[in-house]
Amino acid sequence: MKNFVLSVLVGLVLSTWLMAASAADSKLSADTVALVNSTAIPKTELDRVVKLAVAQGQKDSPELRELAKQDLIDRQLLSQNAVKLALDKTPEAKLQFEQIKMSYLVELALKDYFTKHPVSDTDLKKEYDRQLGLLGDVSQMQQFKIRHILLGTEAQAKEMLAKYKNGESFAQLAKQYSVDKAANTEPVPEWILPSQLLPEISAVMVKLNKNEISQQPIQTTAGWHVIKIEDKRAFTPPSFEDSKNNLRMALMRRNQAEQVKALREASKIIQ
Repeated sequence: MKNFVLSVLVGLVLSTWLMAASAADSKLSADTVALVNSTAIPKTELDRVVKLAVAQGQKDSPELRELAKQDLIDRQLLSQNAVKLALDKTPEAKLQFEQIKMSYLVELALKDYFTKHPVSDTDLKKEYDRQLGLLGDVSQMQQFKIRHILLGTEAQAKEMLAKYKNGESFAQLAKQYSVDKAANTEPVPEWILPSQLLPEISAVMVKLNKNEISQQPIQTTAGWHVIKIEDKRAFTPPSFEDSKNNLRMALMRRNQAEQVKALREASKIIQ
């Protein structure tokens, strides 16, 4: 009888301990939203996913967070299963992991560099003045909106011009003849300066009036062109405020190139 009672007591103690341990395991810490086979999914990861969803137009809500959490759980399960199947050990996987790691390190390096070397408004104004100076006297400059048809041969260009002179529309001829289909889509292109085009084209363009086309095919290394002036106006340089974003991007690209150049010069590279 004593042994029976002792066994019952030990069983009760063990049962109580196991239940307590199970309850402890199932209780999540404040910074964890789920445990998947003992692997924690942190709240910060859920917050990150929700933030991305909100940035794309969704509303932060308990329903969205629940969906996001379940998706994170599913992804963790699939990831764990891939490791169980040793899929992470294949040569292709190892190469991909290295590429992902490299891309992330590049991102971190650039973020660190631009944090330590920010582009100031003074830098932007200096670049704005420099670019404005390169334009020279803008009082006589004009901007154009043009259409162009790129053709493979001079014969095709002359044939197209003849059809235009006989009354066929430029838009229809562009669809029929142009090698560069993307150049003929609506709406009309942005305003451009002659300096933004090939010299062979800009030299003809500046002599044409609104709604006029080039009377002869224009030859470039790309082929034969026929252009039409959709509109023209006096050039007004964009203001400093309107130019800030483009200037900032340009300066960041330039500074990044200089940083990479400095790293190359300080490194031993064998090719």
